[in-house]
Amino acid sequence: MRDEVRRVLTAVDDLERIPDAGERAKALGELLGEIPGFHSKVREMRQQAVLTLRQQGLSWQEIGDLIGVHRQRAKAISEGRSWRKAPPADAPDDASAG
Repeated sequence: MRDEVRRVLTAVDDLERIPDAGERAKALGELLGEIPGFHSKVREMRQQAVLTLRQQGLSWQEIGDLIGVHRQRAKAISEGRSWRKAPPADAPDDASAG
C-alpha cells in the first residue's frame, strides 16, 4: 500500500481514538458529511490520471495492467463510468419485488 493511502487510512483510524464520545461522534459526522464530495474528487483524479496515461500513448491493456484492472474497466474509468457488479441471477428485480 502506498504511503499516501496509508496516511489517509491512519487519519480515519485516529478518529476512533478520540476519547470523548461526543467529540468522536461529531468528528465522524463531519467526515461522513465530506465523503460524497471526497469520493467524487478521488474518482475525478483517477479519471484524469487514466486519461493522462492514454494521452501518453498507452493502450487500454497497458493501463489496466498498470493500475490493476481489466482493460475494459480502465476505459470505463476514463469515461467516468461506474462499474457495478450485476446482481445475482436469483435476486428479484425492483419491478417484481414487493
